[in-house]
Amino acid sequence: MNPRPDQFDLAILREPQADGRLSNAELAARVGLSAAPCWRRVRTLEQAGFITGYRAILDRQKIVSPLRNGLGG
Repeated sequence: MNPRPDQFDLAILREPQADGRLSNAELAARVGLSAAPCWRRVRTLEQAGFITGYRAILDRQKIVSPLRNGLGG
């Protein structure tokens, strides 16, 4: 990978921040690539450390409230 991301790499980095559940096919369509090159770029960005993981953002209030009310299993 080039030391500096190009326009496609930057688009690939930007899109999952708005919607982390994008499929590779949808990501590819949004950034203007076919699926295989998009997938390779994502893997390259991961290996180069630009993408360090994938996470879910939890609503702590919805987790804590049931526990406080005795509904926590």
